[in-house]
Amino acid sequence: MDATLPTRPGRAGYPRMTPTCGSFGAVAVLEDMATGARHWLSPRHLLGRAPNCQLRIREPRVSGFHAELLWDGRSWRLQDLGSRNGTTLGERRLAVGEQVELTRGAELTLAGRVSFRLVDDSAPSLIATSPDGETRTAEDGLLVLPNEESPELTLYMELDGRWVVESSSGSAELEGEQTLFAGGKPWRVSLPNTLPETREIDNERRIHAFSHRFFVSRDGEHIELSLVSPEGSESVRIEPRAHLALLLVLARVRLEDAEAGLPESEHGWVHREDLPRKLGVEPHLPNLWIHRARKQLAKLGFRDAATVIERRANGTQLRLSVRRIEIADA
Repeated sequence: MDATLPTRPGRAGYPRMTPTCGSFGAVAVLEDMATGARHWLSPRHLLGRAPNCQLRIREPRVSGFHAELLWDGRSWRLQDLGSRNGTTLGERRLAVGEQVELTRGAELTLAGRVSFRLVDDSAPSLIATSPDGETRTAEDGLLVLPNEESPELTLYMELDGRWVVESSSGSAELEGEQTLFAGGKPWRVSLPNTLPETREIDNERRIHAFSHRFFVSRDGEHIELSLVSPEGSESVRIEPRAHLALLLVLARVRLEDAEAGLPESEHGWVHREDLPRKLGVEPHLPNLWIHRARKQLAKLGFRDAATVIERRANGTQLRLSVRRIEIADA
């Protein structure tokens, strides 16, 4: 397995210029109006000639630290940093140190020479970049590396805004900017470093508050799953997919342990290497199915979808984390 948990922070080997956008989810994007090149934005994005700028501009009239784009929690703002040749927003030149709000489509120019357009004003997101410029963006608080077909690492956001990375060896909290290894190469992971959006508790779906009702055909070939709210006012049908077989196996183990009288802390644990045999599938599929189950639930609006599968600290065992389970014949 090539995946490893975080190493020390570092930038060595990575292009200083912000990578051109590839397949992005919702993420703020700045477009060079002359070249069409697109660049994703970090929460504090420096523009200028200096090597430490997130967007380095090789134009002699541009100052070393010319301007900055900042996310204030609700919108993007532009600030001139005392540049010699000025920063303009549309036709208006900014005063030194002045901050102005940016909206989608806003055009800004540095030193009267280099112009950009804000083509997406979404909030900052977790982004992973490899030395060859491949860039991956988290969607619905979830990202896997190196790709969705080979999910060696799973990065997800907890309800309190913390980001966690999970691998077969365990899990760890992510902080700041770190380097992870997956797919035989390093990935620089940049966290959004901003508080998650405030949400209405009454309207928020939590996977652990719903009953999980499985319906299984007599031959076991067809599996359906519905998630039902505590008061029964909402029922969410999960579209049948191959990964439901994994959830069903883990659900059965959890129920068997409960019937055997084991303490709840011991309910449902299965050794990772035993799953392919229990499911009758190739060894790589359980890990792929875990990711697909999490992604499907996240798309349905369950904010804690990533926690539907729980791993023990050493990573050798996992279980279905939900407790309210029913299994019936379809």
